[in-house]
Amino acid sequence: MKFDKNTLIKMAIVVAVATPLFGICILFYSYAALGSDSLTVLEEGMSKFFHISLGDAAIIYNVASVVIGFLFARKYIGMTTVINALLIGFCVNLLEPVLKPFLTLSTTIPFRVLVFAIGWFTCCLGCAVLIWGKSGMSAMDAFATKIADLLHKEYRFVRIGCDAVAMLAGWLMGGVVGVGSIVAVFGTGPFISWMVGILNKVFKY
Repeated sequence: MKFDKNTLIKMAIVVAVATPLFGICILFYSYAALGSDSLTVLEEGMSKFFHISLGDAAIIYNVASVVIGFLFARKYIGMTTVINALLIGFCVNLLEPVLKPFLTLSTTIPFRVLVFAIGWFTCCLGCAVLIWGKSGMSAMDAFATKIADLLHKEYRFVRIGCDAVAMLAGWLMGGVVGVGSIVAVFGTGPFISWMVGILNKVFKY
C-alpha cells in the first residue's frame, strides 16, 4: 500500500471511528450480561481464566491474533489492523469508568436488551468500517475472508463458523454465553456484509 497523504488521512479516520466502536462494543456486551459476541466471550473467558482485566484480555487477544494473521492471512492484515488491535484494550480501560454510570442504571431485561443491541451494532459497524477502509480488516475478518477464499464460500457463512469456534473457546474458559451470543454468532457476519455494502455506496473513494 502506498502511504501518501490521502491514504494516511483515510487510515486515521478509520482507526478513529472503529477503535472506540470496538471499545464500546466490548463494554456494552459485558454489562448487558445476555451473552456477548464471540470475541467478547473469548476475551471474557481469558479475563476470568487468567485473572486479568477485560481490557488487558482484549490487548492480549488482539496482539496474538494480528501475529497469527500475518502468518496465515497477511493479504488482509494492514496498518489499521495493527493500530486498532493495539488500541482496543486501552480504549476499553479508558471508556469503562466513563460509561459505567450509564451501563449500571438498571438491571431490567428491557434495559439489558437495549445495551446488548447497542453493543452488537457498534461491533458490526466497527468491523464494517475496517473492511470498507481497505487498509487492514480485523484479524477475525481476515481469517474468515482467507478461509472463504480457500473454500470458495461466502464470507458471511464462514464468519458464522469462526464466531462459533471463538465462542466455544471463550465459554470453556468461563466467558458468558447466552441468548445474545446466539444472535451475535448467526447475525454478525451477514449484518457486517450488509453494512459494508451500505458504506461502499455512501462513501466512495
